[in-house]
Amino acid sequence: MPATRASVVLRSILAVLQLAAVVVVLVWIWKYLKGFSTKPAVTGPNTNDTGQLFNWHPLCMVIAFPVLMAEALLAYRAPYTAELQKTRQKTIHVAMHLLAVAIAAGGVVAAWKSHSLKRPIPTDNLYSLHSWLGLSTLGLAAVQAGMGVVVYLVPRLAPARRAAFYQYHAALGGATFTLAITTMLAGLQEKMSFMIVFGKVPVYDAGIRLPAVLGLLLVAIALLVGAQLLPGHPQGSDGDAVQYEAVVEPVDPLDEPAERLL
Repeated sequence: MPATRASVVLRSILAVLQLAAVVVVLVWIWKYLKGFSTKPAVTGPNTNDTGQLFNWHPLCMVIAFPVLMAEALLAYRAPYTAELQKTRQKTIHVAMHLLAVAIAAGGVVAAWKSHSLKRPIPTDNLYSLHSWLGLSTLGLAAVQAGMGVVVYLVPRLAPARRAAFYQYHAALGGATFTLAITTMLAGLQEKMSFMIVFGKVPVYDAGIRLPAVLGLLLVAIALLVGAQLLPGHPQGSDGDAVQYEAVVEPVDPLDEPAERLL
């Protein structure tokens, strides 16, 4: 389906917001959170600061979900990919998801190590709502990826059944993305609270306002992605369903080879 002016405008705004989110998180980390490190900074006998190691976590998550996963969800939409061959669209869709999962996993490792390597007393893991929402997001993403591989990359199901599964695949993908953005918002609020309570940062300090701005950007990105996934959008879910029109006609099971009905 060719691009419309509305789709060009929406994707352009989305790209600007994605870039803005990456810039904001980088400025926040470099200017107010002391930058990045791959190991704890020694601050005294048996004491250290793992904050710079942790800082990889928010950067990885911003790149993984509002950027890469958003692009994966929109891989079949105009104006960038709608006129490509379906196999290329699928390659982009899968590649963006794989990159998102890999970078998100790196962010989880950074957070986990920053807690475990903290001295003199390690910080507990999995103690907050943000942590458990994050695990739920990763679990949902794993289920979604597994079903996508079984149904679409190793297609042993009949075409009509793959077409019927599409609505569930699309819905679960949107749910995973929504949960990811929700988890990030919870994490930003948690970090801001720690900075105010333990770091004694004034509530109106720029180091507190920047993550608030980042949160608004994440909400705006989620709304724009959701708008382009709506069935009523010119390149929304109905546009994807068109790809399956030829195979969703009623099929007599007796006419199907046995191996196609597995």
